[in-house]
Amino acid sequence: MDIREHLNWEAFLEAEKPSNLNFFSKFAGPPYTEAKLTPPSYLVFGSETTGLPDAIWEKNTEKFFQIPMRRNLVRSLNLAQAVAIVQYEGLRQEGFPDLDHPAPSRLGEPTSHDH
Repeated sequence: MDIREHLNWEAFLEAEKPSNLNFFSKFAGPPYTEAKLTPPSYLVFGSETTGLPDAIWEKNTEKFFQIPMRRNLVRSLNLAQAVAIVQYEGLRQEGFPDLDHPAPSRLGEPTSHDH
């Protein structure tokens, strides 16, 4: 992940010229797992309470996704949680490159940490 800070949305668009934008908001429809997170992807998150500005919604409606949650239990996820969930989905879509992910053991068989 490469994090860069920009003065505002317009400065971001001018500097980065993003071709693969994905927006995440609790007000969106499709789940985050439907987002195509192939590199280079830009992940844009709304605030926990108000989401993203209407102008961004109007221009990018088909690129908005949500993280499903039990709204009867929580109002929203904090930004760090939301980013982590989507980031791991991107890694999953790429086959978890460069990550240590040993095959799970079958029930009852000892694993390396059981010794």
